[in-house]
Amino acid sequence: MLTLGAFLASVAGRIAIMAAAALGFAVVTYAGVDSGVTWLLAQAKANWGSATGALADYLAMAGLNTAMSVIVAAISARVTLMIVRKFMIV
Repeated sequence: MLTLGAFLASVAGRIAIMAAAALGFAVVTYAGVDSGVTWLLAQAKANWGSATGALADYLAMAGLNTAMSVIVAAISARVTLMIVRKFMIV
């Protein structure tokens, strides 16, 4: 007959392994998406300098550079919340 302590140890081991795997996938997914989005924003900002003077002025007045940063932050927040909900980290 299995004692209560042995039963809890066997169940806790499996739960710990599943939780570690879920957190590992979440971290890798978040890191990959964050890296890709950061690279995309860096490319957009690097190419910002190739715009002509008048076009750059219009885009700056429209706030395109700020809008790009806000959109990238929103995408990162969305991915973070998706991971938290999917793996029930909180």
